[in-house]
Amino acid sequence: QLLKLNDKTKTFLVNNDQSVEFNEGTNTKIKLSKTELDFKYDKYLAAYNTSKSLSFSDGTRKMEFVGTKMEITDGSNKLAVESDATNPSIELTNGSNVMKVNKTEASLVVGTNSLKFVTGNKLKVKYDKYNLDISKDKASYSDGTYSVNLGGDQLLKLNDKTKTFLVNNDQ
Repeated sequence: QLLKLNDKTKTFLVNNDQSVEFNEGTNTKIKLSKTELDFKYDKYLAAYNTSKSLSFSDGTRKMEFVGTKMEITDGSNKLAVESDATNPSIELTNGSNVMKVNKTEASLVVGTNSLKFVTGNKLKVKYDKYNLDISKDKASYSDGTYSVNLGGDQLLKLNDKTKTFLVNNDQ
């Protein structure tokens, strides 16, 4: 430390790294340096640093800007927006429920159930034990006991756990 001034509750510091700090008890802090700015007042926090990161928090909610990404978090709820030129995206999360849109998919996940539209004109649906996949030239359904496949390598394939019915494309 180059300089330290304090009384019973307040401290002012000039550090060797040329940063300046002011502290009042444990609830108030301001720190300024060449690479960052940190602010704390009670439960409120704000920070900025040279990695182009800016964040705010009120003790419950948090907003962060890092590079091309912005996130707002409130408990288990989150909104994330990525403005990257090669892969822009938006994602909304509520606990285990997620809605996401980007260049490769648009999806909704509710617990273990999902609905997804993915690149290549594919639709994927999962509900409990039921799975449905549909693409341009084939479709499939399965529920753990029965499965049905249309298109692809086989024209039609039906099976349960003991029997299979198959029609090849060359028949």
